[in-house]
Amino acid sequence: MEEEVKVSTSEMLKSASMNGVYVSLVPIVIAVLIFVMNPSFIMMGVLGILSFILTYILVVVLSIKYRKEKLDNRMKYADALVYTLVVGLVASIISSVFSAFYQYVIDPSYIDSMAVRMQNFMEAQNVPQAQVDEAIDEIMKAKEVGAFLVSQLKSILIFNLLIILFAPLFVKKSAPVF
Repeated sequence: MEEEVKVSTSEMLKSASMNGVYVSLVPIVIAVLIFVMNPSFIMMGVLGILSFILTYILVVVLSIKYRKEKLDNRMKYADALVYTLVVGLVASIISSVFSAFYQYVIDPSYIDSMAVRMQNFMEAQNVPQAQVDEAIDEIMKAKEVGAFLVSQLKSILIFNLLIILFAPLFVKKSAPVF
């Protein structure tokens, strides 16, 4: 049986962190497209789903690339789990910081304009006024930094939970039995 290739923890973390930076570019680029294009809410939803899918694929592809280049094409599930988790955390943190920077520094009126667009959209769909008011209140809460951070933390946890559960299944690869 062949010997397992070992990589130092610091080298693994460095590689995973760098790949996290690359992965963070996907949601950032799509967010910039949303900010610039000012698309409909349906298109924003489509772009959000596209962002998630592309991000997930990139996490898996970069993790497999790391496995092939550094680990002789073998990686245990636990190692894949840690690697993809670090990639996802770094990407989530960077994209969250970008979102906060955009919403609070570059375009502080973004949340207000989003609320107006949401209200117009919901009213055009004949949504009851109570539900419209409730949705607008939720959007306006994002103006508060604390509520924004809680929202971002929830997104990070959900995204990374999905990475923890599924990405390592595609990344792990055992040594051949014979």
